[in-house]
Amino acid sequence: MRRVVTVAIAVVLASCTGKEGPQGPTGPMGPPGPSGSVGASGPAGATGPAGVSGATGPAGATGPAGPPGATGPEGATGLVGPTGPAGATGPTGPTGAMGPSGLPWSVDGGVSGAITTSVTVSARADCGTFSVPPHLEVFVDRVRIGGIDVTSATFTDLVFPFPTPRLIGELTLVSTLGPAPGCPRAIYVDHITLSNGVTVASDDTAHVIFDGSEGGYLAKAFDGIDVKPGAAAMTIAGGLRFFVGASAPLLPFATPRGPVYGVGMQSTRFVTGPTWANTGDTITLTASPEQQKNFRITMRESVTRSDAGVGYCYFNLGYNGPVGSFGEPGQPIMPAIGQIGVAANPGVWSTAFSEGTFVVQQGQTVTLYVQAVTAPGYESCEVGDSSADVDVRSVVMAWPL
Repeated sequence: MRRVVTVAIAVVLASCTGKEGPQGPTGPMGPPGPSGSVGASGPAGATGPAGVSGATGPAGATGPAGPPGATGPEGATGLVGPTGPAGATGPTGPTGAMGPSGLPWSVDGGVSGAITTSVTVSARADCGTFSVPPHLEVFVDRVRIGGIDVTSATFTDLVFPFPTPRLIGELTLVSTLGPAPGCPRAIYVDHITLSNGVTVASDDTAHVIFDGSEGGYLAKAFDGIDVKPGAAAMTIAGGLRFFVGASAPLLPFATPRGPVYGVGMQSTRFVTGPTWANTGDTITLTASPEQQKNFRITMRESVTRSDAGVGYCYFNLGYNGPVGSFGEPGQPIMPAIGQIGVAANPGVWSTAFSEGTFVVQQGQTVTLYVQAVTAPGYESCEVGDSSADVDVRSVVMAWPL
């Protein structure tokens, strides 16, 4: 560019002057001209070969844990693992309440615990002041121990001692009389208590039943017919049977020693007089040839009057020997019974009751007679018969001991 400008200036000067002189020396280079505009870009060159890959850099640090994912579905049940070792025994828990006694025992202590010498009966009765009050008989393993008229309207302890200590199995309380006009004659038993301290409630249905005795016959109070669970009220004649001890399970395998019943008058009332006489009631007792036999005998006599006036009479149980002999009428053969007295009033019944023991020698048969007499200064008595006067009939019974 500098060269072009110089030539141009020389040309101009030559035209204006004369003859071209000789070429002068080259002048110094002028300053550079302004830059020209940039030319258009040439075509792109071919792509060079790829460079070699660099080495893999080190792994970055582990980032923070993300939030837990949602719970997945339950997996299949795995196989049962082996049983682990037994754990240590825990401390003993508190003693639980005692459960009810099981049949046939309500006496703890086994056989020796069933030995007893008496029973106390908590009992009361309706209309105990009735002329013929409710009456209770007591049996141990079907052997009679005693009996009593129940007259108290509130529960009273009635004690029945045993002649000797007994191994008790079944104790039975028999109400001998059914309802009468104007008096239900019900007996209520709350509980019994044996001398060994055992108490059994009458409604303990695991050990007590009531065995009805239709018609007042004592044997039916032990026959297992017409029975129901035990309860306090005895509203009909029958036995409240307490199965309490060791010998109860043995009873079905032995023949029970039932009572011997007296033979009574059949259709008429005996009227007492001023001298001793047999009323017509008898009882016959027998001992085997091998040994003597002891009996406990009870006698109940009921009297009234059809006419006005107050009667009073005495009864005893004796032989029927001739007058003047030991067995003549009026001589009682059992001091425990002796002569029992009772008043007789018009239109009402009154009752006399007593009991005692009697021995029949081996190989003997003895018949005993109920005898009666009018007390001096009183009117006579009419004695209840065994047919028409069913509820108040005269009764003589004996139990082998």
